[in-house]
Amino acid sequence: MKPIGYQYLLQLLNYKCIEHFRSSWLGTRHTCDKGPLYDVYTYPKSYALKDMSDPLQHLEFALKHEGLHLLLIEKLFQFLPKSVLYNRIKQKTTGTFERRLWYLYESLTQNKLDIPNLTVGNYIDLIDSKLYFTAEKPERIRRHRVRHNLLGSFDFCPMVRKTALIGELQEENLGEQMLKLTQTIDPRIMTRAIHYLFSKETFSSWEIEREKPSKQKAKQYIEHLQACAFKGIPTKADMIAWQNVIIDERFVESNYRSVQNYVGFMMRDFSAHVEYIPPKPCDIPRLMNGLLKVLEQDQQLAVILAAICSFGLVFIHPFKDGNGRLHRLLLHAILSQQNYTPKGMIFPLSATMLKHIGEYESILQSYSRPLMKLIDYEFNHNQLQVKSDTFYLYRSWDMTRIVEYTYQCIEKTLYEEFTKEIEYLQGYDKVQQEIKTFGSLSEYEIDLMIRFITQNHGCLSKQKRKKYFSHLDDQVIEDCAEIIKRTLT
Repeated sequence: MKPIGYQYLLQLLNYKCIEHFRSSWLGTRHTCDKGPLYDVYTYPKSYALKDMSDPLQHLEFALKHEGLHLLLIEKLFQFLPKSVLYNRIKQKTTGTFERRLWYLYESLTQNKLDIPNLTVGNYIDLIDSKLYFTAEKPERIRRHRVRHNLLGSFDFCPMVRKTALIGELQEENLGEQMLKLTQTIDPRIMTRAIHYLFSKETFSSWEIEREKPSKQKAKQYIEHLQACAFKGIPTKADMIAWQNVIIDERFVESNYRSVQNYVGFMMRDFSAHVEYIPPKPCDIPRLMNGLLKVLEQDQQLAVILAAICSFGLVFIHPFKDGNGRLHRLLLHAILSQQNYTPKGMIFPLSATMLKHIGEYESILQSYSRPLMKLIDYEFNHNQLQVKSDTFYLYRSWDMTRIVEYTYQCIEKTLYEEFTKEIEYLQGYDKVQQEIKTFGSLSEYEIDLMIRFITQNHGCLSKQKRKKYFSHLDDQVIEDCAEIIKRTLT
């Protein structure tokens, strides 16, 4: 079989980059082999190009059948003489491929070709809205008569494909499901549940980082979780303010980081084990400006925007410390700001991430590990230094898996964490009312009884029995334990 499209360009340029979601080959018949990382498509000979050695014909095939691969396209523009691109565009300036090629070239290289602006013809989409989630209100580029319908700009351009899984989870409308559920619950129980969920989100987010917040720090974090729902689109100032709430007061920052950091740990011989290297400090303002611009999109894409921006932030790592907790805080802020989470509520996603920590770490590593193979670095006087330009590696990601993961987290959180907490509180109140009928215990003693028996797997220890409930006969204790065990354990 012969490579075609992006696969041909990869071999032509001898270029190593993060795998595209599709690899295409020219064979004898149409086939598709689904893989864990990418799919392999085979096309019949009728798809053969007029000139199988022409890189631009391969790019035209790729843009038509394989989506957008900005990393490889930018590399191709560096490889081809400017005259080759100019001549191809000039031959048919109004052609669909030529206009996309023209717009991509000038945008990615910042090099304007000596071609006059188009004045006639319909506008065309840059990418296929049947394949990708796209901007609801794309910018119209008058010069090329192209609609820039990417979710972001060329400073930060996440790509999300329309998979069957995302479609199924979108149809569930999980935010609406939560709202309907809350409307059927006693407001007093709802108030207690909300307090618990905000607290659980806070402590789980710290525990993911293997840390525990002080009472004051936890209180501040909860207040910010609650307040971020009433703000507009987050700004750089918000990012800095939130980061300062998250970290120790000794390490507060007034701007994005100015030093190169990395994720890893120290080995026994005091050498560094590097697991992930974020962008250079000089690239952060441009990447973060691009990231925040993504949030100007329509609310119909709430979960998608929350996923790509919050995970985008943790990959950019704009601060020296607190990036993980900030990324989870941003996730909630966007879901609230986009009106996906019901007002005053929260999906305690960190609790779900912590409960399934292997899945969370796996989704992070699915992006960080391929990236690390492309970065050349060294340590100089114990300071990590990146030896080449790496901006292009961070500005365009296929975040489809991350969006799928985020939807699944919301689904698990709604039906596990949220629903179970409501059921527990309803059961708790039922137990209280049943025990009150005995007339032997105060409300304080009932709460203690429930606490001790649930903590001790359905029975009251002799020590607690003697210390707190010596005035009760054995039958009352047994009846209380049975009620609690039947309902709450």
